[in-house]
Amino acid sequence: MYSFSKPQIGYEALMKSYHNKVINLAGEKQKGEVPLVVNLFQSVLDGFIRAEIKKEEAEPAKPPKGRKMRRKKDKGLENPLDHVFTNYQVNIMQSCDQCTSYIWGMEKAYMCSYCKMVCHKKCICKIAIDCSTFCSKKCDDEPGSQHFGVRVGHLVNNKTPVPIVLEIMMEHVEMNGLYTEGIYRKSGSANRMKELHQLLETGPENVCLEDHPIHAVTGLVKQWLRELPEPLMTFTHYNDFLRAIELPEKQEQLQAIYRVLEQLPAANFNTLERLVFHLVRVAKEEKSNRMTPNSLAIVFAPCILRCPDSADPLMSMKDVAKTTTCVEMILNEQIRKYNEKMEEIEQLEYAEALAVNQLKLKRRNTSWNLPLRFITPYKEVAIRETPGSDLCAVPEDEPLDSDTEAERSLMERIKSIKQEKEDLACRLPELEQPGSDQENLDSEASVSSESLLDERAVCSDTEGLDGMLLAHLKRVAVPSAL
Repeated sequence: MYSFSKPQIGYEALMKSYHNKVINLAGEKQKGEVPLVVNLFQSVLDGFIRAEIKKEEAEPAKPPKGRKMRRKKDKGLENPLDHVFTNYQVNIMQSCDQCTSYIWGMEKAYMCSYCKMVCHKKCICKIAIDCSTFCSKKCDDEPGSQHFGVRVGHLVNNKTPVPIVLEIMMEHVEMNGLYTEGIYRKSGSANRMKELHQLLETGPENVCLEDHPIHAVTGLVKQWLRELPEPLMTFTHYNDFLRAIELPEKQEQLQAIYRVLEQLPAANFNTLERLVFHLVRVAKEEKSNRMTPNSLAIVFAPCILRCPDSADPLMSMKDVAKTTTCVEMILNEQIRKYNEKMEEIEQLEYAEALAVNQLKLKRRNTSWNLPLRFITPYKEVAIRETPGSDLCAVPEDEPLDSDTEAERSLMERIKSIKQEKEDLACRLPELEQPGSDQENLDSEASVSSESLLDERAVCSDTEGLDGMLLAHLKRVAVPSAL
């Protein structure tokens, strides 16, 4: 749901990212083994690429779909500039839609009465986008060609719960920028950001982000959030989040914050959920990118939790510390849940490996117990045969049915472990109440362990590995219950 359907990354960028990851995991003691691991991965990757090239040469290339639809949309952009601007005094710092630079407080700005485009007075003569294209209120049922400065509800649908431009940029950062120092703290070039902004406006699916600096991409992520007519955490619930921070106990603050999050519109909630999960992944690489949860909260709190434009500027400045604390608490809580779920997934992977080894051992033992009379005997092998006996009959003392039942039980066990692991992986980005999230983990772990423990009677002849697996599954269930 939250992953991009066709992520793209270049060969050099992939190798560089993998090299940085190996260095980060190896440490100083195993630093000498890094080239060996990287070269091994590169050889595997080259073999995969050669196989894909041969496969493409064998099959004729299919024409890309949707090309005609894009041409029709491009033809519809030929409209006159019908903006109707009115000037007003800015209370909260905003961004000019034309030059992407800031409009500071107490300055004069110009806003179109129809499409809500905001710009400097000096930028009016440079505008190249007409009002009908920039308008954020048309096409309620499906996203239009405009991707910046539009309400989140107009950019999502059932197929794309997260705005496509934001998803593309976050995917690129996760693939190429997690180990870049100051990834969201350092600003990108204004010219490169402006160039990329125009490309993403016209056709985000055709933009190759690898041709642009990573800080230009991260700068546009922040700009996309700042230009929303209403922030992700909405003006309506702004005071509710501040009141939650003012509660005395930390647990009360967390529960109150998550209760307010549940009241957000579905489009805002899904987008915020994806953004927070992205920031959690950035914060997990804190040693490389130097971006702590507090640093990320300082950067993103003004973008996703800002006061209404009608509020007093002095009061909004006093609330900056509270909004930053609110976002930081959400990040820290989601990081804690992420670590718990990842530990649970690792335990399930270990349990799955034990079950697979047990199944291999059982099949190996079963293959050695096959009757010799089904094959042509050698001279040294004596066949026990009584008068009137059937060579195809199976003696009663050979438990072939029980072996088959045991294998089936192990396969079902492995399948259930994989299913539980997939469920946990899908639930990694979820924004849920801290209490309810822990209760769900407890119930799922207990149900899974009970269903697996009930199958022990079937596998009585392999007590060694089975005992190890059962003991491990008990350890999975017991900590969560405590």
